[in-house]
Amino acid sequence: MKNQRQHTPPNDEQMQALLEWRDEHGDENWKRKLTLAWLRASAPATLHALRNSHGPSWLSTFNLP
Repeated sequence: MKNQRQHTPPNDEQMQALLEWRDEHGDENWKRKLTLAWLRASAPATLHALRNSHGPSWLSTFNLP
């Protein structure tokens, strides 16, 4: 069994940034586009900090409400 790291949920500022990113980039593609922005270091600072604290693979298991 693989040991999976537990992360704290996004704080209010991070959640708002994620919702805004999704609204701006569409329900279907927002995760893919955010992953690319993370790879290019072109994501907004709040979202890039989330990548640094949670790791890029975290996004694949995260779901917005």
